[in-house]
Amino acid sequence: MTAGLSKLDAAIGGGSDDWQTPPELYDPLNEVFQFNLDAAASAENHKCLNYLTEKDDALRLNWGATGYSGGEAGLMAWLNPPYSQLSKRPWVEKVIEEASRGVTTVMLTFTKNDTRWYQQILDHASHIILLNKRVSFLRNGKPVGSPTHPSTISIFRPWGTGCNYSRDPRLAALGRVIFLGNQYYQLEAARPWVSSQRG
Repeated sequence: MTAGLSKLDAAIGGGSDDWQTPPELYDPLNEVFQFNLDAAASAENHKCLNYLTEKDDALRLNWGATGYSGGEAGLMAWLNPPYSQLSKRPWVEKVIEEASRGVTTVMLTFTKNDTRWYQQILDHASHIILLNKRVSFLRNGKPVGSPTHPSTISIFRPWGTGCNYSRDPRLAALGRVIFLGNQYYQLEAARPWVSSQRG
């Protein structure tokens, strides 16, 4: 194991991505958002009936074109992205793009405010939740320990929609809920940013 890292950190650094979200974190979020799509999952660890696997390539796929309309509430996606790819592939840009298509995404990441992708979250999410304890991830349904980094829940709402979750006690029980208000940005202002970042 790498010095200064937990077993989980070392595994993530080595490219393993099969880390399941524990129910004590997911269940309160699902109670609030009623997820109908797990955007990065497998047949073994999916959280929703409808889910996208590595083979589906969620980064390229239009989530709304999958046939998972989400009904009257719209598409509500849960995303625990492959951590080995987080700084290498544009997951943050992807959820921004999906917000422009009307998809609400709730994403779990490490809290790494010194990285460019985390600054993008702060610029585009409507809310973040700074979790009050480290996430005890699961593998094959069993706890594998907690990483050395704290984690953040980021909420991306469709552009022009308003919903303030900062007073919801179910979310407040998970950590500090910070209302950023970025969902009020105009879509026209966001699209050039996404296009320029993708080059």
